[in-house]
Parts: sequence; C-alpha cells; structure tokens
Amino acid sequence: MPSSKRCGAPLRISLEESEEGDDDEAEPADSPRFCCRLSSSLLMLLGAALYLLPEASAAANRRAAALPRGSSGAAEAPGGAGAAAAAPAYAGAARSASNASSPSLLPFRASPPRGAALTPPRHSPPPVPRAASTPPAPLHPSPSPPPSSPKPSLPPSPSMRTPPPPSAPNASALRLSTAAPLLSSPPPTPASPPQEPTAQLPAEGTVCMQAFRATGVHAQNEGDHGVSDPQLWLYETQGGTLFGKSTIVYDDLNPVWPPQETFCVDRSRTARGRFCVDIRDDWPQPLPPLLHFKCVPLPSTAGAHTVALDKGCELSFVAVLPPPPAAPPPPPFDLHGKLNAPKCAAMLRDRTHIFRKMWNVDPWWYLHAGQPTCFERKRDDNTQGQHADSYFDDVKSGAHCDSNWFEGSPGNLGLVGVPPKFTAQAPALLGFDESIEWFCTKEHMFFNNGFYGNDHAGNCANSNNNILALWGNRLQYNLCRNLEWQVCAAKGLLPGQQGFGMRFSHRPGDLNVFDGGTGKMLGDCRGWRPEYVGKACGTDAYSTDDIYFLEVCMFSFICRNGADVFKLNVDDFYVCDFDGEKFDELARLLKEPPNS
Repeated sequence: MPSSKRCGAPLRISLEESEEGDDDEAEPADSPRFCCRLSSSLLMLLGAALYLLPEASAAANRRAAALPRGSSGAAEAPGGAGAAAAAPAYAGAARSASNASSPSLLPFRASPPRGAALTPPRHSPPPVPRAASTPPAPLHPSPSPPPSSPKPSLPPSPSMRTPPPPSAPNASALRLSTAAPLLSSPPPTPASPPQEPTAQLPAEGTVCMQAFRATGVHAQNEGDHGVSDPQLWLYETQGGTLFGKSTIVYDDLNPVWPPQETFCVDRSRTARGRFCVDIRDDWPQPLPPLLHFKCVPLPSTAGAHTVALDKGCELSFVAVLPPPPAAPPPPPFDLHGKLNAPKCAAMLRDRTHIFRKMWNVDPWWYLHAGQPTCFERKRDDNTQGQHADSYFDDVKSGAHCDSNWFEGSPGNLGLVGVPPKFTAQAPALLGFDESIEWFCTKEHMFFNNGFYGNDHAGNCANSNNNILALWGNRLQYNLCRNLEWQVCAAKGLLPGQQGFGMRFSHRPGDLNVFDGGTGKMLGDCRGWRPEYVGKACGTDAYSTDDIYFLEVCMFSFICRNGADVFKLNVDDFYVCDFDGEKFDELARLLKEPPNS
C-alpha cells in the first residue's frame, strides 16, 4: 500500500474523505485503512473534549456561584457541574486509547512532518480566541430546559471573585508620579453660620443692664483727694424709687464700673418706659453732689447701648435678657402670732421674704437679682470683689472678732483698731434702738466708766455693754458686718465679752411679724433709716427695726439651743451653743439670689 495509507504515517484526513469513504466497501478491522480511520476519529474526539473542558468548568463555576449557599448542583441542566465532571474522565479514556494505538502522537495535537502543511478538518472547532466575550456553542448542544421562574441573583462569594491583575504603570505615569504635585483648586470656604438676630427684650416685665461705663464725666476738684469719684444712681422715675447704685470708681473721669454689676427694673414702674440716671460724686453723704443727669428710654433689644447725659457725658451699657424665673417659694407658712423658731426658719428659707433681700452691698436697700451682695465685696473696701465663700469662712472662724465694733462713733470710742475699754465683762446687747438706749441708761446704776461721751454708743460702752455701732467710712455698716458681729457674740469672742454670752433689751418672744399690739411690725419701716431712702422704705428698703427681727431669727437658726431665745426675759443671759452645720446651711441660703 502507498505510504500515505499507513497507520504510523502522518495523516491528511478530511471530512470529504470520510464521506467519500462511506461508499467504499467495508474493510476488515485489521486493515491499515480501518486502523488509520479509527485513529483519526479518536484524535478528533480528544481535541473536542480538550477544547470543551475549560469552557465547561467555567460554566460550572458560574452556576455554582449563582446558587444559594447550601444548595446542590447535582440536578443542573446538561453542561453544568455534572458534565464538567464527566469531561475529564472522557478525555482521559480517549487519551489512553490514542496513545495505545499510536505512541508517537502527542496528547494534545499531532505533529506534522517538517515541511508539511496541516489542513484542518472542515468541521473542526475554530482556534481558541485569546479573550472570548461569550463561550462558543458546544459541538453537540443539548436541548434547552424549560424556562423556570426567575431567581434573585446573588453576588458571587468572595472566594469566587478574581481581582483583575494589576497593570504595569507606563512611563508617562511614572513621570507624573515623580513630578511636582499638580496645583488643585482650594477647598470651598465653609459657609459662615447665619447671624442670629438681636434678641428682642420683652415688651413687659423686667429689663436688666450691666457693664456700665461713662466718658466725659465732669471733673470736680477735691484738692488732695484728686478729682471726681463717680457713682451711678439709677431711678425708676425722676425723683422716684432708686433701683440701683453702683460701686464708686475713684479719681476717674471715664469710669468703668464692674461688669458683673447688674441692675434690673420693671417697665411698669417707669414713666413711659424711661428710667433716670444720676452720676454723683462719692462725698459728702448721704446725698453727694450731682455731676450728670438724664432720663433715657429703656432698651428694647439686648446688646450694647449708648445714651447721652447732660453736659456732654455719655453712658454705655449692655442690656441682657432677664434671668429665668426662680423656683417657686415654699408653701405659705402662717406667721401670725408671736415669733418662734419654726416661723424664723420658714422666713429665712423663703427667697421672696425681706430677710433674703437685706444683703445688698449698699445698706438699707433691698437686694435684687443680679446686684452685688455685701459678702461678694471685701470687708474694708466694698468696691473690690471677693468670693462669697471667703466671707462666710472668715465669719465662721471668727477672723475679725477683735475689731473695734464702735469704729466711727464719736470721740476715742470710734478710733480705728483701738478696741473699747471696759471695767468688767461686757456681754453683747441686742434690741431695737430705743430699747437699747433705755437698757444702757438703766445699767448706769451699776456701771458708769465715764471713758466715753453720753451719746448712744458711749452710754452702752460706759455701762460695759457691747453693741454694734459702726458709723465710719472705712469699715462701712451693712448686714454682712451685722452677721460677723453676731457670730462673734454667739461664740463669746467680742472684745471684753470673755465668753459671757448676751442679753436682749426687748423680749424676743414678744416679737410679732404683724405687730400684734407691740407697735413693731416687720417690713413696715418703723425704725431708723437714712433720709435718702425716702419713700422707698418699706417697699425697696429696710430700717433698724427689721434688723432686730432678723438678728433674733438668725440666732434661733445657728444655735443648737435657738428655741430658748424666745423664752428669755429682759436682763436674762443667753449663751449660744453655736452649730457650725446650721451656719453652713444659713450661708447656702443667703448665697441663693432672692426673688423679687
């Protein structure tokens, strides 16, 4: 036979030859032609299997990724995972058969002889593309299964995602990365917050002002004492009630008052919404010379305001929103009848009561919210601030008990730093002004030292009685000095007292808040008060009678035996059992601002 028909020779077989061979007679199985045809068929099947294997595997992976977790792919349509599993076995069987019949054949393709051209079969699969967008159809497609209901597509599991290989940077990219960074446009400027409109003050109710300052104050020649020492006096109406008085700024024609000083006034108490301003010098008291004056409108908006006074002076201040309403007062306590410890405690705890309004740095005037208290000012200079706790700590410890509590009184009795002289133990004495005068005069039958004059303070010192009589300008009287003196008396630490206790010139048990036939009524301004208080007394100021009610109530509050105060008769001695915890409670109450 020709060499081209031998089994071991290179094959040049096409489908035409196969089809033409159908007309030939059947050849025996051991003939060379039959052997060659069988080998060719096996090679074609092997090539098809090897071609379909990667595509079947990829399809199986895609189907597996689309299945919900936990489901099986055994029942998938042909071409799925089952077909992919069968393909390697089939390919292995075909490879074994071809190798057995022709050992010189490679597993994947036949090698043509040198110089020979291989003609691919007419119906052989096309060459494998490098990147196919869709897999080619299989050689023997199976009928499509009936359409099923659509299933929600699930993302492939993380293990099935194949990240794209990183691309190598080109030269231009490398050049850009090493060059200077490109200038980017600046980030957009954040929008500024909207400006809040100026707060409108309430058309009715309270208006509060603070941070006062003035320019162009008239210079008043005070000789060796410099020039004017301006002080603000604020009135509800012209010649009406005073609602605020600032500290004194010494020798300054452009004064700046402490910014924390706040003065509040009710619009309804003014004349057509206008308040009146006096700028006065500090001396002589009680009504110093007027430097500037003007009635000006109350501000309607919060913020800075400037108003013109007379004689070219300008006053600036800041209007602020009024403080929030204070807590409601405790339930009303029946104060009728004679005074006792429970009634005193109820009045001290009531923020609307007169007892809580008597602590202004300026004596005789009621304290209003926002105004400085006397315990927030230094003891010997009420223009200088201090922390309230410093005051109460000093009072509790008796830091100033060795003071001359007669300072400013006539003669040698009022010398600064010189305590009074006594010839025996000198207990503290309390009462109304007239009852103290009567008591000290009565005591002259026992003691009359003659060291001092026959005035109110001298009579008491000459009869060995300790009273509070501060009339000087260095250590000015106010309720803070009063409480200092009381605690010293409660501890027996006044000069000359020697722990001997105290006496009362008017029976504390006879006091009655609503008079009760005693002729003394709390808050009715029946005692002594300075002339400049005027008509404000009883409504915005207090008198010495009110001080005695407060003194008795504070002793009943801070002494463990305070209830015994109301059992005393005139001439009885009382020794207070001082209670530090009750004093701390009193301090806490007084530091709470009063309710107007």
